[in-house]
Amino acid sequence: MTFNQIILKNFFKNFSRYVLYFLSLIFSVTLFYSFILLATNEMTLVQVGEQDGGLDALLAGAVVILVIIVTFTMFANSLFIKRRNKEFALYKLIGMTDNKILRMLFTENVIIYFGSVVTGILVGLLFSRLLNMILFRLMGIESVVDFQFSTTSLLYTFLLFVFIFIILTIQNVYFIKKTKLITLMNLGGITETKYKHPNVLTYILGIVGFVMIVAGYFLSENLYDIGFEYPVILFPLMLIILFLTIVGAYFIFKFTVALILNIYRKSKNGHVNVNDVVATSTIMFKMKSNAFLLTLITTITAISLTAMSLAYISYYSAERMVESSHPYDYSLNASGEVPVEKISEALDNAGYRYEWITFDFVTIESEQENESINNESGNFMTYVNIVSDSHLEGYDLEGDTGVVTGTADIIEEVLNATESDFFSFSNGEYSKTIEIIERHEDTVIPPMYAFGANTVVVDDEVYEELVAEMGDKVLSIEEVNSIDVENNSMDVHAFLAEVMTSDDEDVWYGYTSKIEDSIYMMQIMGLTVFIMGFIGLAFLVASGCILYFKQIVEGDDEKGNFTILRKLGFTESELLRGVALKMLFSFGIPLIIGILHSIFAVRAGWFLFGTELIVPTVTVIVIYTFLYSIFGMLSLLYYRKIIKESL
Repeated sequence: MTFNQIILKNFFKNFSRYVLYFLSLIFSVTLFYSFILLATNEMTLVQVGEQDGGLDALLAGAVVILVIIVTFTMFANSLFIKRRNKEFALYKLIGMTDNKILRMLFTENVIIYFGSVVTGILVGLLFSRLLNMILFRLMGIESVVDFQFSTTSLLYTFLLFVFIFIILTIQNVYFIKKTKLITLMNLGGITETKYKHPNVLTYILGIVGFVMIVAGYFLSENLYDIGFEYPVILFPLMLIILFLTIVGAYFIFKFTVALILNIYRKSKNGHVNVNDVVATSTIMFKMKSNAFLLTLITTITAISLTAMSLAYISYYSAERMVESSHPYDYSLNASGEVPVEKISEALDNAGYRYEWITFDFVTIESEQENESINNESGNFMTYVNIVSDSHLEGYDLEGDTGVVTGTADIIEEVLNATESDFFSFSNGEYSKTIEIIERHEDTVIPPMYAFGANTVVVDDEVYEELVAEMGDKVLSIEEVNSIDVENNSMDVHAFLAEVMTSDDEDVWYGYTSKIEDSIYMMQIMGLTVFIMGFIGLAFLVASGCILYFKQIVEGDDEKGNFTILRKLGFTESELLRGVALKMLFSFGIPLIIGILHSIFAVRAGWFLFGTELIVPTVTVIVIYTFLYSIFGMLSLLYYRKIIKESL
């Protein structure tokens, strides 16, 4: 038998161990190739290219996925090389040179990596059309998606995995050349931390880890309160929160879990069951040595969930945000007078049913009193848009009271504004204070008129009084010209766009369209959700596979222990219950801490992205948890196989 035949026989004999590794590589290739194919698709370029930064977002997503794939393959390769330490030690003992071992690894990698590249490209080619359809569906684009092939994306994918193959070859050469025979023989033993009874330092660091996590969450909940009182420390405070949560998670894995389980074990006074033997002891011994890896997976989980939750919050809230900021279907402006008669005549001739909304509002310099914004002075100067309640339906104010409209959630969350705020107006001897009794999310002035200023609805008498008394403190008096069209559609939008076009260079017509802004917002948010979901899926698969590979290695190491336990009389189902408890800890603790990290991170800034928190966040967490649990089930099935083969 030739050496090449030995290599192939050895490879196919151990192929069952590499199935998920091979499948995960195929998935990585599929992910990258389909994403690049999507980014180079002519139809996608046309549709996404119309959005500001759309192509840049796709490119950034491709770069992130590239980094994930390279990091994942390097870690997985390192894990599987170390898993074969005894095999390599045996080869060296029988006289095989390092070069022959490297030749064997090179041949195996050629089969695995280039086989996965070819398979992944074929799958990605079929998968790309589905991805394109999902992207267009999220963006609200109605278009037939054709099957397309791109030599550019094929070349990029091939070059990436050639690059990965070169890196892995260098990694293998370094491992085989630098690792001594005695180290190879004992590698499985030295990679695990030897168990030591907890000392005083372990107790202290175990408690410190928990306290750091709680402190990080507390600071996250009060981030903007502290930041507005002391603006200089806002950014350093964010870094402190990151430090506390990441290092705190590391201490929990390194010390806290082992400390809690040790206290639990002592409470049993030596009366242990199979769960204590299979799960508790193993978790105590192995979680310390895997603390860095588990912290990394926890951080990856938190980042993925936070990014996907915020993206989905934006997408989920897009329509509502447009509705609240655009009170009317169309708002018109012009360099001169708005051509009301021309537009009305055109709409009448076209048979559209519509209603004009026309009213005046005044912009006045004001002093806003709010202790939550500035505890020292209690007030600051600003400009306020004042609207009379006589122009609006559903408003009937009395006295010196007012209603603020168009308040986003950022006002409530960041500024902690309450209904007892005041706006004060003064001009010489005249002064007037308006008490804010309500805040409405929906604005009454279109954004093209409001320019981001507060809008306050007041009683008509107060409105007239302010216009008459404020003098030069009145910045402007504007007229709102808006239209509501029955059964509004893109056809109406296109019709009005044509009507509002002038051939005269000296005449400027401007307008905002609710339906156009809604479509634009949905397309931008749809693209964001797609990219974040893609990256989150890549993170999920990478972290899930890494944990699974670690369980495979640990399962092989524990096969002898299962043999002893079976000979002592423990049944297969009893051992599986203990293993299931171990899987719950190994997969569950990083997931739970990652979810908690993401919840507090999302709560700290969700109002900057949308109007709804609970539904999008819970949806993302549930889907992520379900997909993540699949890797735990696969690990349990592998352990079941080991337990069956232990006798």
